[in-house]
Amino acid sequence: MVDYVYPFSFREILRNNNIHSYLDLVSNKSKVMGILDEYLFYGSFPEILKTEDNELKREILINYKLPSSLLFLSSRISPQTGQD
Repeated sequence: MVDYVYPFSFREILRNNNIHSYLDLVSNKSKVMGILDEYLFYGSFPEILKTEDNELKREILINYKLPSSLLFLSSRISPQTGQD
């Protein structure tokens, strides 16, 4: 049996940070922007969200095992980054 862990949605992350409505979102714009920045930079896997240490977050991401479909996709995209 294989257990899968899926990343949180942005809505779930907002709720975890006590942003439950549009009014909360507008009232806490700077907090939401910080949450969004971290979401885009580190992703939303549970292991990433439960630690505050940025170096540990990077280590977790480096050691994370990607499904073969994502590895294939990343190998197809990386040559197009403008590097010669």
